[in-house]
Amino acid sequence: TPFPLHDALPICMYAPARITAEENAMTNGFSWNRFNVTDWFTAAAHPYLAFWNNPQYYATERKIKKYQKLINSQKFVAERVRTLGPDLAAAHFLLARNCRVRFQDIDYWFSNKDYLTQNLPQSYESDWSLEAIEANDSNLVYEGFSTLKNLTSLKYLDVSYSPNIDAWCMDRITGEFSDTLEYLDVSGCLSLNWNGLECIWRLHNLKTLVLRDMDHVKDIKMICYLLLDVMPHLEIR
Repeated sequence: TPFPLHDALPICMYAPARITAEENAMTNGFSWNRFNVTDWFTAAAHPYLAFWNNPQYYATERKIKKYQKLINSQKFVAERVRTLGPDLAAAHFLLARNCRVRFQDIDYWFSNKDYLTQNLPQSYESDWSLEAIEANDSNLVYEGFSTLKNLTSLKYLDVSYSPNIDAWCMDRITGEFSDTLEYLDVSGCLSLNWNGLECIWRLHNLKTLVLRDMDHVKDIKMICYLLLDVMPHLEIR
């Protein structure tokens, strides 16, 4: 059953509570209900103690914790969507992370400055439909795309040179925006490989695909030929 949105929002099938439940289903870590010997050693062997006797392990744990903080900072917030609606909620989320957005029938690109000065509506307004996102060189991770659900007007997406864009993120992008996206730029995404590019065929309305600085992808030319075979009107730069 749909979760009720803000009183001003029309009744729809978009359920923020369901997205929260999906994220909780993917959490990990030990549970006190099943605490065993393995969990005891995990809790007792604090990674910071390894600074002296196992520096490689210490460095790896630091990277893991840093990435976990990034995930935690981008988790879906249902209250934000209930207050703002999906389009404005996504805009506030992106602007807070130094991305830029543009809305339908508005030529102006909103940036972090507009987020800080509160030039965007602070509650739901029906006329604000997110049409374009510039998230190049951003720290967006897979979990962050939960906030970008139900953007029914999104046509332009630039995630170029974003280090965390991988095949999992592309699966969400091509699945969520398969009916609307017309422009996609994934240039310089070093975590992206052939298995993340082949699913682009799902974007059946895509007109422009930008793939600069992707020499690390094996057989990228063959992938482009296959995409053009399925999407003959696609322009690949």
